[in-house]
Amino acid sequence: EAKAFKVKVVDTTGAGDAFAAAFIYGIERKLNIDHCLKLGNFSASYNIQRIGARNFPSKDEIEKFITNLQK
Repeated sequence: EAKAFKVKVVDTTGAGDAFAAAFIYGIERKLNIDHCLKLGNFSASYNIQRIGARNFPSKDEIEKFITNLQK
């Protein structure tokens, strides 16, 4: 369990898919479960700030987020 990021919600369409994709990416990267949850929340929060279901952070944004998690 991890708290959601506080962001302005525009459209929640696709938030679950964004979370799941990033969470699984974290698992594949062998991140610990807490980091996977935060990564999923990051991706979902990115998505819900925009209209539509296909708003995901770029791979560079994901990698930067992971780097910051590991500091």
